[in-house]
Amino acid sequence: MSIGEAIRAFFTSAGPGGMVVITVIGLAATVYFLLTRWILRGGEQNEEERRRFK
Repeated sequence: MSIGEAIRAFFTSAGPGGMVVITVIGLAATVYFLLTRWILRGGEQNEEERRRFK
């Protein structure tokens, strides 16, 4: 079994490969949600966050 076949078998299996795919999709959805919320707020931070990072 070549490396390519092993990688393909990992991602097409229902067990660990499926968990990796679900995790990546979940992280992408979370980043999309947080970035969308940040953009809609105008990229502004509240005053408490500004004081914490200065």
